[in-house]
Amino acid sequence: MKFDTLQVILKVAERCNLSCTYCYYFYAGDESYQGRPPVMKESTASEIATFLREGVARMSNIDRVLIAFHGGEPTLLKVERFREFCRIFREALPKVGFQMQTNGVLIDDAWIAAIKEFDVNVGVSIDGPEAENDKFRIMNDGSGSYRAVIDGLRRLQRGSSEQGFVEPGTISVVNPTYDYRRIFNHLHLDLGVNAVSFLLPDCQHDTGLPLGIPALRYGEILCDIFDAWVESGGKAQVRQIDRFLSYFQKMDVATIPVGKSGKSRRTQVIVIQSDGDLAIDDTYMLALDWRQSQATPNVASTSLDEHLARPVFADIDRFYATTPKQCESCCWNRVCGGGDLENRYSRENGFDNPSVFCDGLKKFYAHVTKHLITNGYPEQEAMKVILGEEVA
Repeated sequence: MKFDTLQVILKVAERCNLSCTYCYYFYAGDESYQGRPPVMKESTASEIATFLREGVARMSNIDRVLIAFHGGEPTLLKVERFREFCRIFREALPKVGFQMQTNGVLIDDAWIAAIKEFDVNVGVSIDGPEAENDKFRIMNDGSGSYRAVIDGLRRLQRGSSEQGFVEPGTISVVNPTYDYRRIFNHLHLDLGVNAVSFLLPDCQHDTGLPLGIPALRYGEILCDIFDAWVESGGKAQVRQIDRFLSYFQKMDVATIPVGKSGKSRRTQVIVIQSDGDLAIDDTYMLALDWRQSQATPNVASTSLDEHLARPVFADIDRFYATTPKQCESCCWNRVCGGGDLENRYSRENGFDNPSVFCDGLKKFYAHVTKHLITNGYPEQEAMKVILGEEVA
């Protein structure tokens, strides 16, 4: 895969101050985190910076590096160590940006100052209003996390307004029993969040869907989110909506991207653990046996170009580019590509399956397309986008 951006998911903390019951990182069967340092050492960060600097110098295609501070919970790192990490990476890499995904509970004035100093783009994990959020996103003592998360989110919002860094977005895990008009409106209208993302549950074909609720329900949820987005004025950034609409914003069919819907084909993701071990994207923890079969070299013993030349990355590109057999005749194939790769997995067929959310995705695509046509988008042009062919 040709790419110009390298996103590094940096596991600066391998522990968390919450105990979210659905967490894929701690409760999906991979317990390797227990054998790694709870937080990353400065010496490890320096090794990683050297690994990246030398790799970028050898690989002329990389225009920028995004360091995504992740965990566990990255703010379990002392803020001064976080600052030092940012300084190390900024000195090593000429074009570097910083991101952080946090639950927000530990955000204070010192963290706000560090986020401002290094222009860190922050996402906050929250599942909706207090009752919905606190059903699964709980503190280690079993109490709800909502009020502490909101306090951190409000601090970040004030900081973005007063100190001039990018305002935080949110990420929410979809629960099929919740009302997503209400949740969208709470996040966007009540809390003032303008970049909202909803993650479908961590599922694949062997695990099935939570509570046995069919995939169509997830389609209804995505439709509800879309309708609430339209009713609110359509100004919020919502990942699933932006993904699908991006196809219709390109009237030249030949320019429409193919492969995994909405995922840039010019970004390469790698994961670096707290001890410097290298891994593939965490999303593939759903394909746990396959992911655990992959080698985990360390930044001290390999180079970036050697790591990216490993067969697993070519395999992932091939999986993205290969339409599951059952999807070949589907009219949504071009814009869907079979769905997110992790949701396609089964031990029997590998990634040669449609998404476990297939029926729901079809419902969502049809709903949005109908809305576009009803509101003036030329139907023939819509068919060109969907089918990728000229319409007589």
